[in-house]
Amino acid sequence: MEVTRKILIMNKKGIHARTAAMIVSFVNNIRNKYNVKTYIKKDKTNIKIPISSMLALTSLRIKQGETIIISCIGEKCESALDEIENYISGQIDQKMDDIEELDKVLEENTINITSELESIKEIKDKFGSILNHINDGICLMDNKGIITYVNTAYEKIFKTRAEDIIGKNVKNVYPNRPSIKALDENINILNVVMDENNDKQIISNSNSIFANGVFKGVLTTYKDVTDLRKMMYNLDKAREKIKYYEEELDKKNNVHEAFNFIIGKSSLLKEAIAMAFKAAKTSATVMIRGESGTGKELVAKAIHEASKRKKGPFIKVNCAAIPENLLESELFGYEKGAFTGALKRKIGKFELANEGTIFLDEIGEINYNLQAKLLRAIQEKEIERLGGNTPIKTDIRIIAATNRNLEEMVSDNIFREDLYYRLNVIPIILPPLRNRKGDIPLLVEHFIEKICNEENIPVKNISNEALKYLEEYSWPGNIRELENLIMRAIALSEEEIDINSFPTFIKSISKNKNLINLKGNDLATMEEYDREIIKLALEKHKSFNKAAKALGLTHRTISLKAKKYNL
Repeated sequence: MEVTRKILIMNKKGIHARTAAMIVSFVNNIRNKYNVKTYIKKDKTNIKIPISSMLALTSLRIKQGETIIISCIGEKCESALDEIENYISGQIDQKMDDIEELDKVLEENTINITSELESIKEIKDKFGSILNHINDGICLMDNKGIITYVNTAYEKIFKTRAEDIIGKNVKNVYPNRPSIKALDENINILNVVMDENNDKQIISNSNSIFANGVFKGVLTTYKDVTDLRKMMYNLDKAREKIKYYEEELDKKNNVHEAFNFIIGKSSLLKEAIAMAFKAAKTSATVMIRGESGTGKELVAKAIHEASKRKKGPFIKVNCAAIPENLLESELFGYEKGAFTGALKRKIGKFELANEGTIFLDEIGEINYNLQAKLLRAIQEKEIERLGGNTPIKTDIRIIAATNRNLEEMVSDNIFREDLYYRLNVIPIILPPLRNRKGDIPLLVEHFIEKICNEENIPVKNISNEALKYLEEYSWPGNIRELENLIMRAIALSEEEIDINSFPTFIKSISKNKNLINLKGNDLATMEEYDREIIKLALEKHKSFNKAAKALGLTHRTISLKAKKYNL
């Protein structure tokens, strides 16, 4: 239990060194007598000290007429405080009649003071040693701005010597330091990033020092974060790569690693694969053309795996799936503060693909302005992040893909002609599934086995009737649509997949398997059939390029036949 008592000091000279010595001696006897702990403080202050040191008591500078508060902890505090109050409240100087007694008290306190000073010196030496072993730089200045102390780390960070700056005003030595504002305004200035000689980044924290409410100076610490920032940059880059690969793993895409895993034996597909295999042996840019769902991404991945860059990353970018206003930052990245919400640097897909391959799917969806920046990245082999001004060299292989007619887009000034030629170095045309129907049984068998294994169910068979209906369907969604329908059929069938496992639009296909309509039961010439097929293709697709793709022919072949038949 703590008991306190206010005492008015009546001694003419207040509590000076001699009275402090007498009080300490008296209170020590009281403390031993009643087994209590005693403390003293001036009224209306928060500093409370034990009544055990003449030096500490004198430092309070208590004057006549001031009120002090004595606190006591113990069971006999009331009795102890009565005696202390009776002793202190009177004229203490008049009680110093015995010079020998006074000398004895002073000698005891002098010994104590000497011991305390030695302890303080020892603490100071230890504290100084500790400060000199701290990695952060430390600078102490008084309330006038005079530098009074710097540690060893400070000397190393700023490449200076303590003797060259101690005793000098900080405003003269370092006129631009954040600590000057802390000095002038008596406030704390924290977490300020300083660029020292353009080769170091240092974080400064300036703390104002107050004693009894009076400003005494500023203590500033400096942390050299140059290496840390570099490590953080490399860590952020690594995290971006890890995040990207985690996202790819989460998608659980069954990406085949070589051309042997591309299913099909049609001549059109074999020609495309042969061209892709040749392209894989070079670093030339590849343009994969084909309708949606024909396997453009699978071929791009196979080219990467068969190339000398196979140990590098394969970065996929679906240009149509990313909003137009975000695509540039996704491709090239951005610096912190490049725009609202850019809270930290982001590494773009081009940087992630360094020493590997970047696959730009749906390249025809990129807007005209961004096409110019993409062209520069291809030509100069360097990029700039949004908000940055430092070119970044890249070493990547570019594979682009589209299902759009880029030639028409160039003619309509929707797609840059120079970018078209940069991308279309090695064109690879993937045939639609309707032009390689002989591959449907192989694809169906592959998808049934794959899906059944993934679902951990016995592999199912498909009836011949159902397979024939699948071969007759036009497949506007190509291989992707076929895989989805097989997945549905497996889910809805019991044991064997039959025609009832498929939706109505498959079952409603005409059973007339004849592709040729006879004229009066007579066959026409091949040239007549050829002309009619070319004519129908041009009427439906409106361009040589699309008609050629639909028929599995080249643009040149269609144009020559159209000229021949006056179409």
